[in-house]
Amino acid sequence: MKDQAPPSREPSHERCGVTDDRRQRERRRKGEVAVAWTVGPTGTVGDVAIRRTTLRAAEVEGCIVAVIAAWRFAAPTGGRCVEVNHTFVFEP
Repeated sequence: MKDQAPPSREPSHERCGVTDDRRQRERRRKGEVAVAWTVGPTGTVGDVAIRRTTLRAAEVEGCIVAVIAAWRFAAPTGGRCVEVNHTFVFEP
């Protein structure tokens, strides 16, 4: 299954209510956030969870979970659920 871009054209930081000043501060953060989620039979996302993080920024991690939960993918072949694990790497 290929990843598809989220349908919203609104930047993710705006969807999470992050101000430009806050965004500039958060850009200096460095770390990794390993996230797991399920793509359901219709392509909707469920069961999003942070599995491991070195970012140490609960607000940013919560935003990552919220943005992923809003993503939609093509329906998996055979109408089955697909488990996805991905590590996001943040560098200043």
